[in-house]
Amino acid sequence: MAILPSDLLQRLTKDEAAALIRAIDAIGEELAIVYATNVADHREARGDNSQLFGLKVWVHGRHRATLRFEEDDVVRVVDANGSYSILVPPLSIGVYKLGDSVHDDVRACFPDKSPTKRAYGERNRAQLTLFDPEMTSPLPREATYGLNELIVGHHGNPRDGLVKWYVGAYVIDSAGHPEWAWIERQDMPAEASQPARLRPPIIPFDGRDAEPLEVRPRRDSTGSGE
Repeated sequence: MAILPSDLLQRLTKDEAAALIRAIDAIGEELAIVYATNVADHREARGDNSQLFGLKVWVHGRHRATLRFEEDDVVRVVDANGSYSILVPPLSIGVYKLGDSVHDDVRACFPDKSPTKRAYGERNRAQLTLFDPEMTSPLPREATYGLNELIVGHHGNPRDGLVKWYVGAYVIDSAGHPEWAWIERQDMPAEASQPARLRPPIIPFDGRDAEPLEVRPRRDSTGSGE
């Protein structure tokens, strides 16, 4: 089950909290499937690289999230400025890759490489003015867990797949620097948590058993038999 701060859950209604937990659990399950599928299909011999891998994880993740929530009465996926958000009113969740390794320091990783990604932190900064016009660190609890723009941040690579993932909220301070208001590491989801939706695994060529060659003798067309 999703690991979320009690202060966050307590400010939501019972139905809102249940929807948030449902959404986070589903995102984690889908991330595990997307990573596993793309690791199996990754082939450096044909030119696949980490950039392509990251793009496929994003595209396939967005597709699976849309399918996963298409019949949900509360949670929905919306497009926004070339990206997408998962809305769980009153919260909005962005899903972004933060790094490649399990050893990455998440406190130094932020989804702020584009205006769309930075917007989560900037909107949280704007919301903080309702609590404290001069942002201080650490933030007061009512401000820290009152932020509505959340991030699901995942780390992974083409060799190891999904290695860790988090849920948190970050802000861009007045000097333009990002800072996590709060962040929680999540348990690794079971890859086969949705077996009916998971296609048989694709085994890379370099991991498959060599197929035996069948050699059939052929008679010499000259009739010599040699």
